Amino acid sequence: MTVDLRGPSNPASSRLRSVLETGRAPREPARVLVSVPPGHALRLPDEAVDTWHVTSLVAAAGDAPDEEAVRLVDAALEQWRGEPFAEFAGERWARDEVARLEAMRTAAVELRAAAALRLGRVAEALPALEEHTR
Repeated sequence: MTVDLRGPSNPASSRLRSVLETGRAPREPARVLVSVPPGHALRLPDEAVDTWHVTSLVAAAGDAPDEEAVRLVDAALEQWRGEPFAEFAGERWARDEVARLEAMRTAAVELRAAAALRLGRVAEALPALEEHTR
């Protein structure tokens, strides 16, 4: 995933690059903090940011066979702790992201329950569904 960091190039970007890419040789092209007009972009694997990682796990679960879907959703839900962006609850930008993440969590719980039910694991699916409906 790429995050756009707009702004002019400055010495701080080379210092930040040295922290983010500790093994990069001086003239080797940057891979994490890259220069792109009109500024910089931060390129990280999905696993580097928890929300990206959870999103990719849930997306993969949607196309996976039931056994794999259960495993992927379990891995995604294990990452979930507390309310997303709780410290920024009053910020407008956070509200949309919190709503998106909450909807994704709901979809993940339902996806997992459906896969578990198709696998005949009724006793495993019911507690999550009961909690979900509350």
